[in-house]
Amino acid sequence: MSRKKRGVRFYNDSKGTNPDAAIKGIQAMNRPTLLIGGGYDKQSEYDEWIEAFDGKVKELVLIGQTADKIEACAKKHGFNNVVKKETFEDAITYCYDHAVSGDAVLLSPACASWGMFPNYEERGRIFKGNSKWIRGVMHFGKEGEKKTAAYFDYNLLFIVIFLLCFGLVMLYSSSAYTSANKYGDSAYYLKTADKKYCDRCGVYVSDCKD
Repeated sequence: MSRKKRGVRFYNDSKGTNPDAAIKGIQAMNRPTLLIGGGYDKQSEYDEWIEAFDGKVKELVLIGQTADKIEACAKKHGFNNVVKKETFEDAITYCYDHAVSGDAVLLSPACASWGMFPNYEERGRIFKGNSKWIRGVMHFGKEGEKKTAAYFDYNLLFIVIFLLCFGLVMLYSSSAYTSANKYGDSAYYLKTADKKYCDRCGVYVSDCKD
């Protein structure tokens, strides 16, 4: 599956959980590619995977247990454009920041997702931008200047709305408890909230006989 943002195409091949499967992902690329790789160490060898880059991979962005192992293998084969990131989200952000129009960003890790994700589907879902951790997307301003646009976090909006509603419920509960104990009617404050008090009669205006 692929998505395109301002001339940069993003390919989700999270199913590429071993070098043989990931080689097919690279072979399908027809653009300069920033490749996200690495993950759980299944004791695989990565020589053929690195050799399959064949000039298509601009940068290899590594994460997970295998990052050091793959980096050593890549440099052994003369590929030195390697970047290591602590988290998957950091790797995605790095690719967003460094890809230019006409590039591709490919998630084809050649490793299992275990240890970082419950499964490869979740890894792919986060890559596609549906995670709360992705804070921005790449765009270009005037004269080709690369900038970062704010990502609207709907999860944060939901939390804020939930907290507001929870606060209102707590406020009502407190008010109801107080009015029930003081006036014997839990809805007393609500019933009298829009009424004006008559000092002369000692009752609310709607009950005033004057």
